[in-house]
Amino acid sequence: MRIPTRALFCENSTDSVTGPFAQYRIANVHAAFQARGFRVVVLTGTDDVRANFIPAARNNLTVYLGGIGHGAYTLYTGHGGNHILEVGQYDPAEVAGKSIHFLSCQTGAQLGPDTVAKGARSYAGYTENLILVWDDANTPNVNEFRLFAQADSTWDLQMCAGATAQQAFDATVQAFNAAAAQVPNTAAATYLIWDRDHLRLSGDPAARILPYRLVRVRVPFESPVLEEAVAAVGEPVE
Repeated sequence: MRIPTRALFCENSTDSVTGPFAQYRIANVHAAFQARGFRVVVLTGTDDVRANFIPAARNNLTVYLGGIGHGAYTLYTGHGGNHILEVGQYDPAEVAGKSIHFLSCQTGAQLGPDTVAKGARSYAGYTENLILVWDDANTPNVNEFRLFAQADSTWDLQMCAGATAQQAFDATVQAFNAAAAQVPNTAAATYLIWDRDHLRLSGDPAARILPYRLVRVRVPFESPVLEEAVAAVGEPVE
């Protein structure tokens, strides 16, 4: 039988810088994962803290970790700077077997490789500060913020659709290139290229995620109670 797998998103929606990205991701990235069949688990607001992250990440059905938050070379943070994931301060079971992408500064340098060393299948992140330009009133036909948000979320959407980590990385680089081409000779173009050049992929280039896990169920059941429970939720087939 097929059991839905889970995508866990830690979206810092309470910070003035990360909040707009969180709302963009909730509306666009989360919706895509739900449409594909993943069970989406979201930590936002004051719930975006490590105490809530730990059990959700350790769940053996969780295959993807994502989100927007502040970061440092060894650290990804949530609400109020809470340490969601930090080198040397987490159980490998929180990342083992998962593909990960955090939209944050610097985590691609040390935290990303550390998660791979602890068993993560792949990690995509930025090795230095992610720099962006907010929507510029002088270019009314272009929303610069959306260019950055769309380019970065290309990674999530590609993984959601079944691409390999390498394919997702390549598509994200192309998305940054396309975004920069829309605003030539501007600060936005400069920083889009900066962000592109500091995006790193760690782990297995062939890593993929699926919205389900196949589980072999043996019948007859030893437990009449379990037998009745499965029959109750199943569809009779003659």
